[in-house]
Amino acid sequence: MWFLIARRHERAIEALLRHGARVDGTIVSVEQDRSDDEVESHPWVILCQFVVPGDPRLRIVKSQRFWYDPRPHLGGPTLPICYDPRDP
Repeated sequence: MWFLIARRHERAIEALLRHGARVDGTIVSVEQDRSDDEVESHPWVILCQFVVPGDPRLRIVKSQRFWYDPRPHLGGPTLPICYDPRDP
């Protein structure tokens, strides 16, 4: 069952990368996700803020989890964000 859920999630991401709209998001922070206190090692996440064109609301998104500090691999203060323009 877990495999089916993971595969559905992968297909959704692939569809967004192919057909979604893109905006640049400003990196707000890179931090360890401590939402699960049961584990010793906490994964890293990137928090970005962005505005969808035509909608003045500021949105904040959290990246997938990384098991290493992603900061050395970031090329600048922004990252591309893909979203579904029909349902941002």
